[in-house]
Amino acid sequence: MKINRRDILTNGLIIGAGLATAGCMPAVSDTTKNTAKRSLGKLGVQLYTLRDVFEPEPVKTLQQVREIGFDFVEFGGANYDKMDHTVLRKTMDEIGLTTPSCHLGLDKYQTDPDAAIKMLKTLGAKYMTIPWIGEDYRNAEGWKKLGQTISEIGKKLAQEDLRIAYHNHEFEFDIMENGEIAYDILVSHCDPQYVDLEMDLFWATQAKVNIEALYNKYSGRFHMCHVKDMNAAGEMVNVGDGIIDFARYAALEDIAGMEYYIVEHDNPTAPSINAVGESYTAAKAIQY
Repeated sequence: MKINRRDILTNGLIIGAGLATAGCMPAVSDTTKNTAKRSLGKLGVQLYTLRDVFEPEPVKTLQQVREIGFDFVEFGGANYDKMDHTVLRKTMDEIGLTTPSCHLGLDKYQTDPDAAIKMLKTLGAKYMTIPWIGEDYRNAEGWKKLGQTISEIGKKLAQEDLRIAYHNHEFEFDIMENGEIAYDILVSHCDPQYVDLEMDLFWATQAKVNIEALYNKYSGRFHMCHVKDMNAAGEMVNVGDGIIDFARYAALEDIAGMEYYIVEHDNPTAPSINAVGESYTAAKAIQY
């Protein structure tokens, strides 16, 4: 049995107050705005956002992504693991795209580790990122075992000059039957020598997480970030159309350890390539 996080008014990294309006976040001072000198720099896009066009036309989609201005892509969805990875890599090399990360389910890696490693290397990825975990793991003991399993895989990947990372949704911040937050159990059992973290700002915001506290608690362990926006109703929207204070969190990048910012939208309005373009423009305008 797990305790619903919304029943807990104060517990670790969970904020008791709702996060449904922009006013729930402290405003950035005028002085900070006037002296802002940094931006997100190089930007990537999670190809899951473009799965409707990437699966039938992968090469064309990569070209369109580069034309928008993106510097790199993160592979995910669209059955990319079954594509010709040599062709994908050749295309990326020709147009100037790279990939730091591939989302790959734990089950797919465990089914054929050699194939997974070959794919990562062919595409030029640094990270195998676990994008989702099933219900079987979502209990106190399950999160502990998952952290240990991920660490073991990470140790093996390190021998191939690769790393493993974990991407959060909202359920990682549920309170477990032992009173602990699932994410804390997981991360405390992940060896930082081999395992890094990918922050999804939308899902963390939906879970009412104190992201600043999380960055401080696990300082230096967050190397990738999904830049994904939410409106006041809690719905996913294009970057810039919502209330998430990206500048506030980007200003903590040195504490977090952040290296890669990745635009994503799980269900963008068609045509998805246009939605991605709008998010790119908004993300490039973020200053802190």
